[in-house]
Amino acid sequence: MAVFPAFMLSAAAQSPNAQPSKAQPAAEPPLQNTSWRAFYKPLTDTVTLHFSRDSSYMTSSLGVPILLSKIVWKGDLIVFRDYGGMNACADLPGSYHVKIESDTLTLVMDEDPCDARGGSLISRHWIRKP
Repeated sequence: MAVFPAFMLSAAAQSPNAQPSKAQPAAEPPLQNTSWRAFYKPLTDTVTLHFSRDSSYMTSSLGVPILLSKIVWKGDLIVFRDYGGMNACADLPGSYHVKIESDTLTLVMDEDPCDARGGSLISRHWIRKP
């Protein structure tokens, strides 16, 4: 009896009437799995901004967390919701337009009530880290 259900699944998978899935894979956000460096004057240090699929974090050259954020993509906007770091604003989401030219990232503020996060992210050119 255990063979019969497996045979039916196998036969159904090979059915000539089976329709291919029409779902397209979701496009990866342009920053997913990338890292970027910039000079941060308040620390007189180079900082690195790392992106994964749904989060980002910014660290000093010594590894001190400056921003730890969940991120959500809305078109060309990225929305940051901080949960840690020395410049975090936990209850204030901020949105930025993403501009990438060659190996340079620029984040242009759309709306962000958090001055500390805004000062960390904007007014600098982030250079892609290999």
